[in-house]
Amino acid sequence: MWALAVAGLSLAQTGAKPAKETLNFGGEGRTYYVFAPSGLSEPAPVILLLHGSGHDGLSLIDSWQELAQQERMVLVAPDSSDAGEWDDRNDSPDFLHAVLKQVESKYAVDRRRVYLFGQSAGAVYALYVSIVESEYFAATAIQGGYLPASNFKLIDSAKRKIPISIWVGTNDASFPLSQVTATRDAFNARGFTVELHEIPAHDGNYNAAAGEVNGAAWKFLSTNKLGKDAIFVALAQLQYPLLKIDSQGNVELTPQTFDRSVWANAKPYLDDPLPQLTANIPELQGLDPAPDQQRLAELLKKTGDKSLDLLRRMPNVISHESVVTKIEPRGPTWHQQFEYLVLRHEANSDVTLDEFRTDKAKTGAAPLSQGAANAWIVFHPGNLAESRFRYLGRQRMDGHATIVLAFAQIPDKVKFPGQVDFQGTKVPMLFQGIAWIDESDFRIVRLRKDLLTPRPDIYLRTFTSEILFSEVSVPKAAETLWLPQEVKVTWDFKGQVVQETHRYSNPHLYQSKAKIIM
Repeated sequence: MWALAVAGLSLAQTGAKPAKETLNFGGEGRTYYVFAPSGLSEPAPVILLLHGSGHDGLSLIDSWQELAQQERMVLVAPDSSDAGEWDDRNDSPDFLHAVLKQVESKYAVDRRRVYLFGQSAGAVYALYVSIVESEYFAATAIQGGYLPASNFKLIDSAKRKIPISIWVGTNDASFPLSQVTATRDAFNARGFTVELHEIPAHDGNYNAAAGEVNGAAWKFLSTNKLGKDAIFVALAQLQYPLLKIDSQGNVELTPQTFDRSVWANAKPYLDDPLPQLTANIPELQGLDPAPDQQRLAELLKKTGDKSLDLLRRMPNVISHESVVTKIEPRGPTWHQQFEYLVLRHEANSDVTLDEFRTDKAKTGAAPLSQGAANAWIVFHPGNLAESRFRYLGRQRMDGHATIVLAFAQIPDKVKFPGQVDFQGTKVPMLFQGIAWIDESDFRIVRLRKDLLTPRPDIYLRTFTSEILFSEVSVPKAAETLWLPQEVKVTWDFKGQVVQETHRYSNPHLYQSKAKIIM
């Protein structure tokens, strides 16, 4: 009887209050709220609360704390970086995990009973977090929220069939019942157990239904417990498309800006044992392995000096370009013809090259890849510090006796990364690769470049360019030039493999004259 009386004490009698806490995450100060029942003596369950648009964590704490005191559970409610939305980049699962770890350091919590509750925009984000961290949270409950049909495929990536319960008003204009029902069905079709509870004639106003929803949500959550220790997936937002949930609860994919953490866990093939590297890159078959790395500095200097010399002697050149694009393995193939122009720019003794295409025949949109004329820029003396290198050995390649070097760009050192245009936004890229360099004059014979790591946030699994260079005689040029003759670019985007093959012919000097007539 005494125990029941204590459990029934009001918040006013216990004196328990929510506390505002701060956390340094990603170099920024972040805030969250925590409520712990008074007199906790053994590990308690935890509910992570994700607020709706235009609110903060405290707003959810207020609606849950009476129940939390009665049921002896800890509430944790972070503030999103932008009150209007949850953004997987700024409010990543890593941020949520950091908040929970700090709470664990201060309170006795049961790590197998960590639950997730989201409301409105927080509900949408909670569904996403439930997928990517399905082995960390024991169960999820939400009020108002759904996944767009375009993101149903994300459900397949969940490691565990996490239990989910959804509450939605039948008159909720922001989260129509039809789309919430479709979300439930999509989860259930993939083996999940997802409940859907309709609130008749309710318009989605959470505060008006909080008592009913919270009590029922806790009844559902409390029946679930992880069967083994929780597993958290670090940097999970990099393994799945990024989500941003706006003030209307809409979800949009957003490419990540040049955040070096994207590349922090990259494992360049430069570090692979040679047999593994040869198996992954067949062009290395027949390589005579280098006994050590003692020649590496010398080889880099000679290659860099030669690259700089060729750049300084490069004139303006225009060539005919034939492009064949094919969708693998048995997709359509189309052909295009262009005039390919490489223009030299010189300023302060530095030479740069720009490339352009003209399409007099109007054969269609320009090829999606460019930059072959500058592909060797990683070996420019001024850029050597931006990459790591490895001397692999010697090999006969394209009629040349070559030395073979592997390289991988260093995220913290790259000043001007390559770029991919994704839905109108320039997304920076880092690369790794292999160079075959003529042993007699240190000109690059063949160059292969690959992504340093996949970019699933923009659906780009692979991106490989293979460039064959050769000596080219250009009419009226003072000397022969060293130019790309064939470029093969292959990429896997959204599971579709596309290959572009570029061939260049009939190079000649280019110049233009302008006359101003008054």
